[in-house]
Amino acid sequence: MLIDKTISYLFTGTRYLVWGMALIGIIGSVILFWVNLPLGLLSATTFVASLALAISLSLLLAPRILTPWLSITNRLTIGLPALLIALAVMGMIYYAQGGFPTLNLLF
Repeated sequence: MLIDKTISYLFTGTRYLVWGMALIGIIGSVILFWVNLPLGLLSATTFVASLALAISLSLLLAPRILTPWLSITNRLTIGLPALLIALAVMGMIYYAQGGFPTLNLLF
């Protein structure tokens, strides 16, 4: 039974870690959009897709403390289309460029 609790806590910790990284990803996507704008529209649009993915993950993995403000229905109706938009935008960029564009990642 101890192994079951350990695995459950590992999954819970991973969920909150990914949620926190998604919140940081929202800020990072906005910054990197403006940094990559001089490289071209496809490079900047990559971070629009990254922003949609970060918003989707932060809504889908939001902790229960946010439940009074965001019900599961609202989170799913916003999060799932944002995920599909992110996948569609990255697919179009990959197809239009013939691969992924050159990016400036500030490091």
